[in-house]
Amino acid sequence: MATIQRDGDVGPYSARRTRGGQEMNAYDPEISRMCDEEDITGLIRALSQDDASRRADAVKALAQLRDAGCVEPLISALKDDNDMVRASAAWALMKIADPSAIEPLIAALRRGDGYLRTASAGALAELGDTRAVEPLIDALRDDETGVRISAARGLARIKDPRAVEPLIAGFKAGDTGIMVSVRGYIAEALGELGDPRAIEPLRDALRDDKEEEVVREAAAKALQKLEERDARFAGGR
Repeated sequence: MATIQRDGDVGPYSARRTRGGQEMNAYDPEISRMCDEEDITGLIRALSQDDASRRADAVKALAQLRDAGCVEPLISALKDDNDMVRASAAWALMKIADPSAIEPLIAALRRGDGYLRTASAGALAELGDTRAVEPLIDALRDDETGVRISAARGLARIKDPRAVEPLIAGFKAGDTGIMVSVRGYIAEALGELGDPRAIEPLRDALRDDKEEEVVREAAAKALQKLEERDARFAGGR
């Protein structure tokens, strides 16, 4: 059976070690020491170092510590001249989950490079703030597949009715190639939003013998959610 391929974490974390029973990135030794000692001030200073890899490590360490005092420096790091640092900053702001990061992440989603847009969309998807609804709707038309997928996931999480029609339009828009995985996520989002306007487009996908299996499978699951919801409402009348 076909399944939708899931993305990994937004942040570029691969090599890991353990700190306090939790997984963490295998940092530069000096950054690792500051992280172990919870030296927030030192890690913030490291964001200004010339070495981009050390700046990225400092961002990741701050994400692990999740101290509210590092939010502003991390927001500034969204404008770093290195793409890894910028994307890591978006991931870190997601982990800290401070509401003051929403608007800067929206700005990064709208104006950043592809890597930063993908990371920012993923962060906004996880944070689930209603301020991100319109930017995430716009991101459904982004050139980057990862951005579109994160946008669909975020709209599913927020469950704002403004997203229903754009999601339906996105579901109908593509039928082959790279759009297949995106449409699967959009179908899932429509199931989560629970709006009956999505029923017919989802049924149309199921009826289409030429439709991709991954899309039909996602449409079937979404329809099941919508029909169960309708049945609950009907039973409550």
